[in-house]
Amino acid sequence: MDTVTRGSWSEADKAYLRANFATVPTLELARALNRDVRAVGWAAAGLGLRKETRQKLGLRRHAVNEAFFREWSPASAYVVGLIMADGNLGSREFNIVSRDLDLLERVQAALAAEHPIRPLTGQAVYRLRIGSTVMVDDLRRIGITPRKSRTVELPAVPDALFFHLLRGYFDGNGTVHLKPRNSLLVKLTAGSAAALVQIAETVGRLLGIDLRPVAQRHGTKHGKPTSWYTTDYCGQVALRIGDAMYRDAGDLYLPRKRDLFAHREYPTDPLKNKARKYDRPLIPAAARLA
Repeated sequence: MDTVTRGSWSEADKAYLRANFATVPTLELARALNRDVRAVGWAAAGLGLRKETRQKLGLRRHAVNEAFFREWSPASAYVVGLIMADGNLGSREFNIVSRDLDLLERVQAALAAEHPIRPLTGQAVYRLRIGSTVMVDDLRRIGITPRKSRTVELPAVPDALFFHLLRGYFDGNGTVHLKPRNSLLVKLTAGSAAALVQIAETVGRLLGIDLRPVAQRHGTKHGKPTSWYTTDYCGQVALRIGDAMYRDAGDLYLPRKRDLFAHREYPTDPLKNKARKYDRPLIPAAARLA
């Protein structure tokens, strides 16, 4: 026999509670039954009722376009590039971290995500965390893996969308500034030599420019020795890359980086980039790394 220990509950009220308690918020039930929320909880416990989990109901705590990475598009290519640079993948979620709150808000809008952007404790950076096994599976399918910093490679993005991906990568792991004599310099950095070699190859092939070497650098991080890889472009080649990256960019870009490309009064440098003396050791861009 059902037991309801507090208050008087009619059979009609108990029937209503049985039919709705699992899926209807308790506050709504309390209003419908003209009872206190705690009374509804006590009655449900006496009747042996439980709430269904959001997962069983097919509900999400925060909405997001889970089909975003299912097919390549300018927006998905950009976000994949940003994840390659400043993201990480878990078993059920992916994160994008940036010092630029505005950038994460643009990505949040592109994903149609209601997930909050939160500052990381003790750091001047923000994080957007998206929980979705569907999206994680799609990212794995195109080649993004957990602990990717040393292993990531360039996904098989269509040529028509490559520079959207490069723009995302550049916004995460790239710099642009003016050298002496007002020459523009674009630099890309990676923990994975393979990814940077593949990027250099694709830039060279699509723009018809000389392949750039990828240089290994050494330093320390958190007091421990580490290494990374760089490649760079200058002068008119840098401007051509900027033109390709920002064509049809929509809202997905960092204004402070794009603005440097907007100035057109740079010297006319030869299209050929020359390797500098300090780029040692060099990894030829044409070499595939295992």
